Amino acid sequence: MYKTGIPACDALVELHIQGNVIPRIWFRTIVKDDLKNPKPHLLAINILADIVYWYRPKEIRDEITGDVKGYSKKFRSDLLQRSYDDLAETFSCSKDTAKEAVVFLEKKMGVIYRELRDLVIGGVCCNNVMFLGLNVNRLRELTYPSGEILTEGGGKPSQSSVEIPAESAGEFPRTNTENTKSQSSSYISSDSSQSIYRDKSAVNPTHAGFITIDRIDEIKKCRNVIKKNIEYDFLCFDYGSDRVNEVLELIVDNICTTRPTIRVCGEEVPSDVVRERLSALNRFHVEYVFDCIDTNTTKVKNIKSYLVTALYNAPMTMNHYYTSEVNHDLFAGSG
Repeated sequence: MYKTGIPACDALVELHIQGNVIPRIWFRTIVKDDLKNPKPHLLAINILADIVYWYRPKEIRDEITGDVKGYSKKFRSDLLQRSYDDLAETFSCSKDTAKEAVVFLEKKMGVIYRELRDLVIGGVCCNNVMFLGLNVNRLRELTYPSGEILTEGGGKPSQSSVEIPAESAGEFPRTNTENTKSQSSSYISSDSSQSIYRDKSAVNPTHAGFITIDRIDEIKKCRNVIKKNIEYDFLCFDYGSDRVNEVLELIVDNICTTRPTIRVCGEEVPSDVVRERLSALNRFHVEYVFDCIDTNTTKVKNIKSYLVTALYNAPMTMNHYYTSEVNHDLFAGSG
């Protein structure tokens, strides 16, 4: 066995130290700005290092060749679940101090974002469960402020974004909002007040079978815009959160798809056309689709395909329906 001549160095060969990595530059880029002499925010730096550790994917290697076949995530959901109590226990600080550091990373640094979700765990409703997302582009700026990213060999890396399995994008939890018109079937909703895809970069194809963390961030933004456009809370109150959530995810899936076409009305329609039509839906279009489904007596074999078609056609069919109703009311008695 080769020796370095330094006992401590030789002893460390036998230790397999794993865990968080803190780039030295963070002590200059992640600093408190409320001090006369800005100093590193040590707790925020440690929390960010822990978050980055969990977002770093695990390599999946071929058992024979040892080649990297892909990557897998370390946590269960689409975002990392953490509570202030967890962070306080991990870093031996108070809950309020942990919260302040998380808010600092989100509001001041812009490197993470918080999302509160309602979950049902073991049959128990848990409200406002915190999830932490990572802004990789901002992390890159804090870690490489000069803009130059180098590998150990001195060259530029072939790929700058972290990759995780694509299936994680479909694991969004359901909320436990009370249902007033709960249905067992799956449905839809969306609205027109905002155009979801002004930034077309969000729909650029990724490597086959994988989706980047940056893209997950874009999907999250898309979901938030749709929820606002369709007046999500109002729909949940009237039709039940389970039903509305299934429809919401169907819309997100079709708007964020990288497929060149989407099957609508039995035909392949260009994705851009479908995306624009779905992003123009409003609450009344969604209600119309729900009501049509509720009164439909025909057995639907593929509810997902049926819903995509119904939503795609909703603006035209709804207008035609109400025009016919008005004409009937105005002219039914004449003659």
